[in-house]
Amino acid sequence: MSESSERKIKLLLLYEILRKQTDERHPMTMKELSCALQKYDITVSRQTLYEDIEVLNRYGFDIVSEKGKRNRYYIDSHIFERPEIEILLQAVCSSGFLTGKKKTALLNKVSELSGTASARELSELISYSPGDGKNEHIFYSIDSILTALLEKKQLTFRYYDYGLNGEKLYRGNGERYRVNPLGFIYSEGKLYFICYHDSHAEDGPTKYVVERMDDVVVERERITGTAKYKDFDLYKYKRELFSMYSGKSKEISLIFPQELLNVALERFGETIKPIRYGSGEYLFTASIQVSNPFFGWIASFGGRVRIHSPEEVKGQYKEFIKDLEKSLEKR
Repeated sequence: MSESSERKIKLLLLYEILRKQTDERHPMTMKELSCALQKYDITVSRQTLYEDIEVLNRYGFDIVSEKGKRNRYYIDSHIFERPEIEILLQAVCSSGFLTGKKKTALLNKVSELSGTASARELSELISYSPGDGKNEHIFYSIDSILTALLEKKQLTFRYYDYGLNGEKLYRGNGERYRVNPLGFIYSEGKLYFICYHDSHAEDGPTKYVVERMDDVVVERERITGTAKYKDFDLYKYKRELFSMYSGKSKEISLIFPQELLNVALERFGETIKPIRYGSGEYLFTASIQVSNPFFGWIASFGGRVRIHSPEEVKGQYKEFIKDLEKSLEKR
């Protein structure tokens, strides 16, 4: 190997060592850097290392030197800051669709975005369940869905439920579903695939649990250009849902007391402006999918949140409460 090539490789290895093993709280001395390079059969002098670090800094790699009896060096900027990595870790921890094996592997990869030293510390702070997912191939399914979304292609797959013993029970005798993809929604620890079928596109989107999709294939045919979904808003769609067991969307007005104003804003988004209604109360009007989970959410506030309109939905809510009372009487 030429001297020029060896120097290039040495610079790459030196940067990788600094990137993975150092940060502000874990700097390395010249001796430690030299020992790390020796593991790759590269021997360097102290003066050569000084020159190499100067070259890296000259080209914008931002290596900081802590002056002292023994100078210490570290990478000052990582792609992700520690608080950002913690957010990503918590998102992985709360994902119920991942298997224990996939969750552990993903947590390790995310932790190392901050460098090996910080990764060890972060791993000690992580607390998570092993994972409720059963599908080891879910990453392949997600990759196929993403490809279909990016290339605007149709998707086919088989879909199943779980039997009492965890066996797969395929719907429709294992027939392949053909759909037009719209995107993903994450809700209550599960990842859902949102799409529409050509045969009943006007009925609204269909939701599938990604974990229970099998043999996912990107087809050659492009998605059907249905006007209804031209400007489909996933965020708006999710905001209308109170559960993945959804109903028909309706404009509903709800009355919230002052102390629950933040709850309403978090639920419906700050784009929906409240209107003052009486003393210490506010009126919110939003598009909501009417369902039992929605009524259950209203009931959880013990009468402090009220349905203002429409009358039809108020009547449905009353029936919901009556049915609850009847179920309690049966016990």
